[in-house]
Amino acid sequence: MGLFKAAGRMARDTPEGRVRYLDFLRLLAIGVVMLGQWLMAAVILEDGDLVIDQLLAVQPWTKGATWLLQVMPVFFFVGGWVNAASWESAQRRGTGYAEWLFRRAHRLLAPAVVFSTVWAGIALLLGRTGLDPGLIEDATRYVGLAQWFLAVYVIVVIFVPLTTAAHRRWPLGTVGVLLVVIVVIDAAARADVPIVWWGNFAAVWMAVHQLGYFWREGRFVPERRWGMWLASGGLAAMVLLTTAGPYPVSMVGAPGDEITNTYPPTIVLFVLGVWQLGLAVLARRPVERWLQRTRPWTAVIAGNAMVLTVFLWHLTAMVGGFGLLWALDSGFLRIEPGTAAWWLTRIPWFAFLVLLLVPLVAAFLWAERMKSPPVPAGGPIRVFLGTAFLATAMTLFALEGFYEAQTSWGINWWAIGFLLGGEVLLRLVTRRP
Repeated sequence: MGLFKAAGRMARDTPEGRVRYLDFLRLLAIGVVMLGQWLMAAVILEDGDLVIDQLLAVQPWTKGATWLLQVMPVFFFVGGWVNAASWESAQRRGTGYAEWLFRRAHRLLAPAVVFSTVWAGIALLLGRTGLDPGLIEDATRYVGLAQWFLAVYVIVVIFVPLTTAAHRRWPLGTVGVLLVVIVVIDAAARADVPIVWWGNFAAVWMAVHQLGYFWREGRFVPERRWGMWLASGGLAAMVLLTTAGPYPVSMVGAPGDEITNTYPPTIVLFVLGVWQLGLAVLARRPVERWLQRTRPWTAVIAGNAMVLTVFLWHLTAMVGGFGLLWALDSGFLRIEPGTAAWWLTRIPWFAFLVLLLVPLVAAFLWAERMKSPPVPAGGPIRVFLGTAFLATAMTLFALEGFYEAQTSWGINWWAIGFLLGGEVLLRLVTRRP
């Protein structure tokens, strides 16, 4: 209740110049991704064992729905606007890079450090329960997936001073260079050139992030005309690339696709970002008028105050939900995914997951509301390395999970090492709310 009271006070005291629409879009993007991941899990109980599949494989027509459900580009171009404004404000105040990056990293990474620490401990305990090691690996890898976007976003934030400087001097040229890099890496990935495809995790999302710089500068005015051009152009390019081009229709990894648009990211995700930016530009004025009302704006403030905690733990709630129903031998898990009966049970399924998620958010929200500790001594190199270490740990947890049966103690030691190293350098989790 304290959170909502505080949100009400903040809503009443919101300064006139705040762009409320950005807060709304950030919350919307995280919420849609969360619901999409809850929806796409197709799990059934057969002969006492859980059979795990994706709805994209069971009903291929749902691949088209990912054009609406894959909304991470929204989070990144909103981040471009907000990060550029934050860095410019820091420069005006005389705040250095080390302090600026540390403050940004603390809000993003402190909840992730707590999440990773808790799940590393859970994985250690699960490894001693006698459960199938493969099942533990799958479960802990799945809950760790929530961190992939956070890791990439933090890497993009690290380079904001460079990307904003490049944008000021060569706005179109910077995006153009990134697009060339993306296309070249796409071709190399399809040719099975090793390792190089990792570059698109940075290049694609950095290019989408740059779109926020243009939007913040007012380049898309008049909004109705620019919104239509961006939305129609982006949509046409997506159709062309996924029909005449070599790219799959699904905007997330789907079973059976030879390549994916997300692992590694492809040029299609940038084009998806252009389309979604056009829709965001078109919807801005009516939504901003709605957000002038107290209740919706209070709800947006409250939602943003816990959005990272909700996102980090929503897959834990889902895995826990499947585990609980499995332990109870529930008939709910015997409904064939994709059938009419299965679709009718999605609302009670979502409600069940929300009930499981609420206590998790209540237990770990303190990490998101924690006061920022003092900036560590050592200057920008220490802050840069600490932030990079933690981003690396998040990446490894997202790719490999928290449990590895073949290692001693069954722990992902590389990820734990980077986590501890980053936390020692930055000391993010030191103060209560």
